Amino acid sequence: MNDTSKSKKLSDNAIAVLKQLSEKQKKTLRRNNPFKTDRNELLCELRSRGVFPNVLSEITGLSRVSIWKIVRDYSGIKDGDFSGLRKHLKAVQKAVGKLTYYIEAIRGRNK
Repeated sequence: MNDTSKSKKLSDNAIAVLKQLSEKQKKTLRRNNPFKTDRNELLCELRSRGVFPNVLSEITGLSRVSIWKIVRDYSGIKDGDFSGLRKHLKAVQKAVGKLTYYIEAIRGRNK
């Protein structure tokens, strides 16, 4: 999966994870993917499913330290990258809508 010229034998765990991924996901996980937000979201999703950082490191070509930093610090929005902003705004709008609904329900009871 790495884009290096040397071919490296992947572990059984890495091969098992790769078999479960679609071609689009495999391309997204590449180290040199210009859409880092998409790659980082997928890394966090795989880590939350229990895939170990050393396996993610084998698949992506990133170091284990980089994987840990991405998973630990990932918020979905990076400086100058607004691709994750819409998702977060929708979540805020949904929460505000629920809050408004509950406030109106309470006001209706107190009349």
